[in-house]
Amino acid sequence: MFFRDIHQRSIGPKSLISIALALAILVSADILFGNRLGLTLWHNPYRTNGDFVRDSLMLVCLAIYVLRVLVTLFVFFRRILFWREALLVANAMPWCLVYFAAYGGRQLEPV
Repeated sequence: MFFRDIHQRSIGPKSLISIALALAILVSADILFGNRLGLTLWHNPYRTNGDFVRDSLMLVCLAIYVLRVLVTLFVFFRRILFWREALLVANAMPWCLVYFAAYGGRQLEPV
């Protein structure tokens, strides 16, 4: 196997992914609850006015997913994480999370 006996912490690339996911959670929270809390105005067109309980559940699910990814990344992921992989994940995954929050936050039906 190519990665056999190659173990390294790869703290730099893993930290990049962690920071990107944390920023995605913050942007998702602002998209979901920014109108209610009067937070930043830099992405007003994307804010949502969906059901509060649905938005809260979505944000909790996003946070649980990010925590699961971080535990997997720092505890179970044993091989070297190259910067190329980290840049790809740090650019793709946060967009998926933010899109999920933006699309799901537009739903007006209660849970």
